[in-house]
Formats: sequence, C-alpha cells, structure tokens
Amino acid sequence: MLAGISFLAFRERHRRPYLAVGWLWYLGTLVPVIGLVQVGDAAYSDRYTYVPLIGVFLAVAWGVPELFPKRRWRQAALGVSAGVVLAALSVAAFFQTGYWRDNMTLYSRALAVTERNWLVLLNLGAVYEDRGEHSQAIAYFLEALRFKPDIPEAWYNLGAASGKLGREQEAIGYYREALRLNPEYASAWYNMGLIQARLGRVEEAAGNFAEAVRIAPDHGNAWYNLGFAYLNLGRVPEAITCFRETVRVKPDFAEAWYNLGMIYEKLGRRREAEDSFREAERLQGR
Repeated sequence: MLAGISFLAFRERHRRPYLAVGWLWYLGTLVPVIGLVQVGDAAYSDRYTYVPLIGVFLAVAWGVPELFPKRRWRQAALGVSAGVVLAALSVAAFFQTGYWRDNMTLYSRALAVTERNWLVLLNLGAVYEDRGEHSQAIAYFLEALRFKPDIPEAWYNLGAASGKLGREQEAIGYYREALRLNPEYASAWYNMGLIQARLGRVEEAAGNFAEAVRIAPDHGNAWYNLGFAYLNLGRVPEAITCFRETVRVKPDFAEAWYNLGMIYEKLGRRREAEDSFREAERLQGR
C-alpha cells in the first residue's frame, strides 16, 4: 500500500503537486513515531499521528474540491460537505473526550477496546487500591501478571494490597518476587521491612530497611524505621546515626528529633538532648 500510494503521488506530482507534498510530509514525519526510533516503553507512539496526518489533510484540502465539477453550486456543496464532516467529528469528539472524565472511566474504556492489556489492568488495580478496594485491586494485579508475569510493580502492588488486608505472609512473598525481578526496588525492601517489624522479626526488618537506604539514601522513612529497629536490637550508636540521617533528609521530622533527644538523655549527653527536644517541640508547635 505504501509503495502503491507513493507511486501514484510521484506520478501526479506535476498535475497534482499537493498529493506528493502531503504524502511526503506523512511519510517523513511518521518515521520518528513508528518504533524505528524507540522512545520509552512504547512499541510505537500512535498518539503522535496528528503530526504526520497534517500531510494527509493537506492532500484532502486541495484534492476534495477537484472532485466537484466547476459549477455555480460548487462552493455551496463544498461548504455543506465541510459542515457535515465537522459536525460528525464534533459529535465523535464529544463522546471520545467523555472517556477521559477520570482514571476509572479511561482505563475501563481502554480495557474494553484492547486485549491482553497488562498496563491498563495494572493501572485499574492502582485505581481500586487508591479507593481502598484492596480485594478488587488484587484481582486486577493478578490478571495483569497473567499476561506479563515479569512486572515488578505488579508484584509490589500485590504486596501492598495484601498487607493492607492483613495477609502479611502473602505480602512478604509478593515483595520477594518483586525484588527477584528488581533487586534495587527500594520501596519493596522498605515495605517488607515494615511487615517484618510488625511481626516482631526485628533483625530481618533491620536488614530490609538497610537495603532500602543503601539503594535510596534519601529515603527518610526507611532511615527512621531502621533507627527504631537498631534501638530495639540494642545497637544504640547505629540508631543515633539513623535518626541523624532521618533529620538530614527530613529536617521537619519531629518524631526523629524527639527520639534523638531520648537517646541522648539516656546517654547523659544533656546538651544534645536539649537541642533535639527543643527542635522537636518547635516543629510540633508549628
């Protein structure tokens, strides 16, 4: 088809130059968006066809008038035809933009008109998760994994939803699968640490929080929970370091300042304790 249209446009280049101009515009601007040049995760970027289609519209704008014989009613016929087309496109656009009302409507529509769409299933699961409908979210995450089982984000989301339903062991298993696929997934290490801390497995929790801050040194909550874990394990100097890192990353973290003050007070470091308590009090009084 490409070869045939190209041949016709080239053959008509003298009599109907707009065909060659429009077609060459179309072909030239299509190249960057058909996947020959890969940008991001998309196999091809069909949402960008509005640029290549300018060439097609050029050909149509000059070509359609030639279909009408040059008679008195020609201008009226062209005007009425244009009005009908614009009205039809306006109606179609009205209904199409309705699908963009919110995430739920958009993803549901995408799911209805595509097949094996793991990304939309993942996004729909996230919508249900945000709405607190964890069981429904899990169903969509599992369906996404049925089509693409190597998505660490889906395993992570499964872990988060399961944890909120109180299914801690399942959640840990899901987080481990996410980490098998992406060992540098800081949030998975952190969330798994939270569950293990809740189950009283403090040593394992500390190890997970330590991995989280190794990967993401500015993860303030991970530093804070690592400090708590070290405190429970009796590793006070390391706990101090962690709380100091917490307030470095999040200077307005009042609880971290307060915990630092408590530790310093127990160690007899009165001045440092007073400074920490004062900062915690200032932040809590804001």
